[in-house]
Amino acid sequence: MVFQAAPIVRVALEPANPSDMAALSQGLKLLNRADPFVEVGLSEKGEHLLGAAGEVHLETVVKDLKERFARVNFRVSPPLVAFKESVLSGGESYEGVLVKPARVVETTTPSGACVIRVRAHALPNKTAALLDEHAHLLPDILGNHDRKQQAAAQQQQHTGATGQRRSIDGADSSRELHRLRKGFSSSLDIARNKQLVRLLERSWLLGPRNVGPNIALCSPAAGDSGLLGSSSLFDVPAAAVVKAASRHGPLAKIAGAPTTTGPQTYHDPVLPNGTAADDAAEASDAASPAAAENLQQQQINVVFGRPVVAAALRQQAGEDAVSAALHSAADAATHAAESAASAGVGDLWPHITSSVESGVTAGFQLAAGAGPLCDEAMWGVVFEIEVRLMLPAAGGQLDLAESVYGPFSGQVMTAVSSACRRAVLEADPRLVEALYLCQVQAAAEALSGVYAVLNRRRAKILLEEMREGSGAFIVHAYLPVEASFGLADEMRRRSSGAASASLLLSHWERLQVDPFFVPTTEEELEEFGTEAGGPANLARRLIDAVRRRKGLPVEEKMVAKATKQRTLKRNV
Repeated sequence: MVFQAAPIVRVALEPANPSDMAALSQGLKLLNRADPFVEVGLSEKGEHLLGAAGEVHLETVVKDLKERFARVNFRVSPPLVAFKESVLSGGESYEGVLVKPARVVETTTPSGACVIRVRAHALPNKTAALLDEHAHLLPDILGNHDRKQQAAAQQQQHTGATGQRRSIDGADSSRELHRLRKGFSSSLDIARNKQLVRLLERSWLLGPRNVGPNIALCSPAAGDSGLLGSSSLFDVPAAAVVKAASRHGPLAKIAGAPTTTGPQTYHDPVLPNGTAADDAAEASDAASPAAAENLQQQQINVVFGRPVVAAALRQQAGEDAVSAALHSAADAATHAAESAASAGVGDLWPHITSSVESGVTAGFQLAAGAGPLCDEAMWGVVFEIEVRLMLPAAGGQLDLAESVYGPFSGQVMTAVSSACRRAVLEADPRLVEALYLCQVQAAAEALSGVYAVLNRRRAKILLEEMREGSGAFIVHAYLPVEASFGLADEMRRRSSGAASASLLLSHWERLQVDPFFVPTTEEELEEFGTEAGGPANLARRLIDAVRRRKGLPVEEKMVAKATKQRTLKRNV
């Protein structure tokens, strides 16, 4: 059964008597049969989770579970509100907020055989919401496209036909599928970032769980400056590259060294400032072109992935464009295989390419399922991922060190996962929260209390109208789910029973507050105060609450004033 909304409010259940655990589990199964909208599951820690649509729905199902289905006493944890993680979108930021270009993150596999570069972009809000709403259609679309593409390739191979190709749509004329594809194209047509629209022509994977609103791009085809674009992350200037920490390999950082957030520059301790450094620079400039060519041959770009998501969602312009993209990727893979054969690693090349593709896929899915802020799923993030194989010097032998660090695909997976999480931090991370569409019906004398309650809960007023034929007013607003608990009681108390509210899950929205903002200038200190980067920061407060609940480390002051320590009670 498919619902228009997913449960947002979750609680953890624990039986008062451990011997009642079996009865509680059976009661949850019966509750799920009686109310299919209720989500029942187990957390990673073994807790029984119960998901509901809202506070009122949660109270109802907990009461039914205790009185009708489980018939045992159990404890209910405070509501666990779902959040998501994203990066700042320039088209939806506030006026005056400067959107800085995202920096490229570079990391290496533990063996040092591959260098991986990742950059994160923000997917437009409408596009991400569209993919999130139609998540139930995406597996069928992508699977149907792959099957039809393979059948067309086999038919073309047997018949020798070269000019005709079946449509990726086939006989599927579903209205919902047509609405998805049309909405996906129209949301990108109005996007401000046209460079991102061109990058999305390389859409390869969706995540998490292959159906989420996050996209991973396939590698750019070598020498293709048309459809897929030829701009490479390895051409980015060094000032815009951040090297992520690595504990293994030849590029490992010294243990105990401070981690920098900016680009790192290696200074040779042997060369002092002055003539020796100048001589070294002159020697470098006088290097022969043959040496530069030899150095260039020691690096091979690994081609992986195909733009299957872009083709399935009709992001590319027609069948000819899709065919050209696939042929370009095949040509790039052939060119890379020839370069590997000439470098003496032709026997290992199939193993390397398959390991890189599977490792990038698994690493992207891991990163999309647990972001860097509070281990929540990501939302609306596009990842550029490129992999370059570093070959040994002339006469050397490529060593993937699988006997030391495990399978090469696992090395790539861990490197890609950590690089994607770090790339989100380098692209102005933002917290994403769910919003209710709140409709409040109140009398005229109760409007002041209604607005006071809504403003205190960070509600965004949309519309106020008066119902014809009566003196009642209807107020429409967006209310964050995190601030919706206790709304009904407070509304009745502040309005003396003259106002009532109804809630409906509306959408997800990026919270336009930087969780790492710290006021530095006099204007910022005067406007936000000295505590703007601490408890007063809304995003930071929400992130810290989620991290405490999950048992993750939290940066906080354990001692507020260390000048004098004394107990609150003195026994003299």
